[in-house]
Amino acid sequence: PEFHCHEEQLANLLMHNPNPERGEKLGVRVVHLVRDPFAMAVSNYRYHRQDPTPEPFVHHKHPCASLREYHGSYPIMTVPVSDQVSSPVMTADDFENIRNDCHSLYRTRPDLANATFYEHLRALDAPEGLRMATADKFNSLALMANDLLMFRRVRQLELIKAENRHWQHNHEFRLLTMPLDKWIKHPAAQMERFLDFMFGEHLPGKRKDLLANRYRVQFMMKSSFMKSKIHSRRDEAEKMELMEYLRGDAVFGGPLARMQALLEEVLKSEGVYPVGELAS
Repeated sequence: PEFHCHEEQLANLLMHNPNPERGEKLGVRVVHLVRDPFAMAVSNYRYHRQDPTPEPFVHHKHPCASLREYHGSYPIMTVPVSDQVSSPVMTADDFENIRNDCHSLYRTRPDLANATFYEHLRALDAPEGLRMATADKFNSLALMANDLLMFRRVRQLELIKAENRHWQHNHEFRLLTMPLDKWIKHPAAQMERFLDFMFGEHLPGKRKDLLANRYRVQFMMKSSFMKSKIHSRRDEAEKMELMEYLRGDAVFGGPLARMQALLEEVLKSEGVYPVGELAS
């Protein structure tokens, strides 16, 4: 989702029912699916450069046009990542550097003067193709970080309201941040966490176990074909190599590392995972 309003506006949209006839909301539960930004960038590149590509937009889209002009589109991103990380998540210079890097790659080689985005993904060396694909995807990465900050502010705001006005316990904003990387590696455990968060004691434990295991079987069956098609030890090695390349890249390394730090800080505040275990 895109949240460009003030946190008080977002809190009001989430916590208050627009239809008075249905009565006051008892509370809100939000499940926010996220992903490690480095893993997300590499997965996006590897997915779209397949032959044939699963999504046709890469045949006609300009990859550098995806980046919005900064002009304060993400003002909340200029705040510090956390008490431990004083740097802002993003700056106007970060967006400008990513745009410039993308334009330095797109249609600048004689043999790619009239090439499509997809043809670039196929022809460029992996590091260059990864940078171009990440530039195209960067709005999604920025939105994820923006949403993390907004949800954190809404939760803090609602906690203050609850303390000041002595609201009932069930009139609360509850947030569960769930990394997609964990869903992929531990589908049953993540489905059980989701069910426990949404239904609590209203759904018996045995029923949760049954649904979680049923989901795991369906997930494994659905993903087995793709795994056999694109995953191997060589693929895993390439993925890790590309992630390390991004971490050391002068343009993407800093912004993506700060997004990762923000995500880990949010997960740590929810008491979910120790820092550094996001994608494990």
